[in-house]
Amino acid sequence: MTTKHATIMIVDEDASSRDSYSSYLDQEGYSTITENNGKKALDFITSTDQDIHLIISDVTLPERNGYELCQEIKKNDNTRNIPFIFLSGKTSLEDKLKGYAHGGEDYICKPLDPQELTQKICTIINKSNVAKNLKESLDESNRTALQAMSYSGDLGQVLQFYRNSMQADSFSTLAQYLFET
Repeated sequence: MTTKHATIMIVDEDASSRDSYSSYLDQEGYSTITENNGKKALDFITSTDQDIHLIISDVTLPERNGYELCQEIKKNDNTRNIPFIFLSGKTSLEDKLKGYAHGGEDYICKPLDPQELTQKICTIINKSNVAKNLKESLDESNRTALQAMSYSGDLGQVLQFYRNSMQADSFSTLAQYLFET
């Protein structure tokens, strides 16, 4: 998947900001979903089958703030790998550090530069895709290694029986070796 085919959720209580970000990202080739509060966003994300590749959220939201939303997303096994960008008018270092502490991958201060946003989205989604591909490769490697160990264990038993069978001096001894392996 290229980043331009990614689905991005935008969560902002301000309708004009939400629509502006959505319109801009749609023009850039992204698919967008919008919500106006943290609770609705969390409900949608945890109940949909649709792949969401990135969440961009304001910090100040009704019902559940952006920090809480991010924290809930990162606690859920099914959603924890969705990258999260805070986009906020809160510009203090304390606010930014709080965003990172709650699991955010980035924190962009308003007013934003659209090119900066696009570049950060592209970078974060690419990193997320690389991490996903590495995890899939690791899982496949682990399955292959376990299968190889299983086969080697079976082969070891066959070889042990073969060695023992060369020492058998009767059919009853051979049968005994067969049942022992």
